[in-house]
Amino acid sequence: MNILQLVMIDKRLTTSSKVIFAYLYSCFDERGVCSKSRDEFSIELNIGKDTFDKNVRKLAYYGYIYIYRSFFCKNVYALPNNIEKIFEPKLEKDDKKTKDWRRSKLNWRELMRDTI
Repeated sequence: MNILQLVMIDKRLTTSSKVIFAYLYSCFDERGVCSKSRDEFSIELNIGKDTFDKNVRKLAYYGYIYIYRSFFCKNVYALPNNIEKIFEPKLEKDDKKTKDWRRSKLNWRELMRDTI
């Protein structure tokens, strides 16, 4: 099962997250990196920048993509090297009631450290 199939069957993701991932996946090069700007994605997908940001952060949180800052202060999106690294994040005690992905205390730097 490839990463695109995993995203499509993941019930935690919204339809817009899945569409954004499918479009990102089509833009990745042979190294698994995409450096298109957020503005380009917003225009091409006809969605707002906030909607794009929210859904990309959700994809990154669940481990389907990694987000880096390039030298030119532009986001670069990358696929994980290992599909096995895709995980369900552990929620803190107070987060178990809401299961809201934004409230988790996950350290983003640790998540993005071991790619590329």
